[in-house]
Amino acid sequence: MFDSTPLSIQQKVGVIILGFFAGAATAVAASVVGCLIGIAIALCGRNGLFSLGEYQGWLPLIGMSYGFYAGVIIGLIVCWRFCTKRLT
Repeated sequence: MFDSTPLSIQQKVGVIILGFFAGAATAVAASVVGCLIGIAIALCGRNGLFSLGEYQGWLPLIGMSYGFYAGVIIGLIVCWRFCTKRLT
């Protein structure tokens, strides 16, 4: 069922690069989601549902930055899991 031949150096490097790209894509996706949530909350505040004060215009940027921080942490976990799964 599983091939027991060891991976070559090129295959190992490829797996590590793919894991890095998977982690980076996770960080970017979390940043985009944070920005979209910030836009949605800012639009709800603009419609009069609640008052956000001077932070209303900055919510998309705030959501993007905090989403990126969370995405980096989640991306590191994704990269680690991707590499360990394919290198063992």
